[in-house]
Amino acid sequence: MADELRTLASDGPDEREVQRARAQLKAGLLMALESPAARADQLARQTLALNRTLAPADLIARIDAVDASAIKAVAERYARASAATVSVVGAGDRSMDIAEAARDRFLAAA
Repeated sequence: MADELRTLASDGPDEREVQRARAQLKAGLLMALESPAARADQLARQTLALNRTLAPADLIARIDAVDASAIKAVAERYARASAATVSVVGAGDRSMDIAEAARDRFLAAA
């Protein structure tokens, strides 16, 4: 993941990839409106994160406002982060060694 983040930070995303991501996000958002449970979950997350809810049209406008340069800027910020958080699932006793090696690799490349 660190390698992909650095590639994204240096090259930015392909515009077609950004368009596909936007379409997928909007389709998922609109399909979720059909499920009362998904809609309730969406409203709860918005309330917790924003202390208010957003209309679907506002969410779509926010999705449409994200462009390749904004994605590249976020990737640049995270690619040069001075600290990394690593999660390892299912490695048992080796988890700490794997996590430290991944963190060290990320920080060495930053």
